[in-house]
Amino acid sequence: MPAHVEVRSAVAGASDVLDCGQEVDSLILIDAALATPQLPVGTCLRLAYPAQEHVLSRTPICNTHAVSLAHALRLAWTLGQLPGEVTLFLLAGDSFEPGTRLSPHLRQPLARLVEAIQREVAT
Repeated sequence: MPAHVEVRSAVAGASDVLDCGQEVDSLILIDAALATPQLPVGTCLRLAYPAQEHVLSRTPICNTHAVSLAHALRLAWTLGQLPGEVTLFLLAGDSFEPGTRLSPHLRQPLARLVEAIQREVAT
């Protein structure tokens, strides 16, 4: 990653969005989405927030967090705690049991997601 990029893990979940978005020019968030017939396993989504907030609100996020990502983003945006450029990358999966390994059918989509994020950071 370029030197100007800071990588953080949201240990506390989506509520960390309130802190991550401050004092940065842009913010990239990565999360899992629950696969549906309209969003098959392995599908990668790139959403610009708040422009595509409507898509996020219809996308079932695998919410293991106390606060949903959509709600945390809305709150942070309302409080003025997000930069002007917020991008979300979501990867659809179908199993989110604690302690399970990455499904083999998600390895290639995950690699594509990583490449997309690297291209985003490089621009």
